[in-house]
Amino acid sequence: NDFRMMVQLEESVDVSTNAEHRAQNGSTSSASFTNPGMYSKRCLKMALCDGVSTSEPNSDPASATFVRPVVGVETSPIPSLSVNTPGGYKLLLLGPVEVSMGVLLLGPENVQTLGGK
Repeated sequence: NDFRMMVQLEESVDVSTNAEHRAQNGSTSSASFTNPGMYSKRCLKMALCDGVSTSEPNSDPASATFVRPVVGVETSPIPSLSVNTPGGYKLLLLGPVEVSMGVLLLGPENVQTLGGK
């Protein structure tokens, strides 16, 4: 499949750690960073955006536009991403990308990291 789509990472959180741990340490603190040797235990949930803005339904046409993020979850760790990856980082999605219940299932086989801020 030749599907390719560039998206921007808005934010990410390691959902393999419990909410209490993330609240105590901050979701992007170094304490919540999964070291490279522990990749198999990490699961990043990511808010992604393709940069397309739409008007909010039933709103005044002159109102500001907003971007609805798409949610992606690692099915296997993507080594070049972490909870410390800054918003604005660019990813290239390579097809096919499986979708389950509206969530993109991502891994090193269908994500290429491009960088940026």
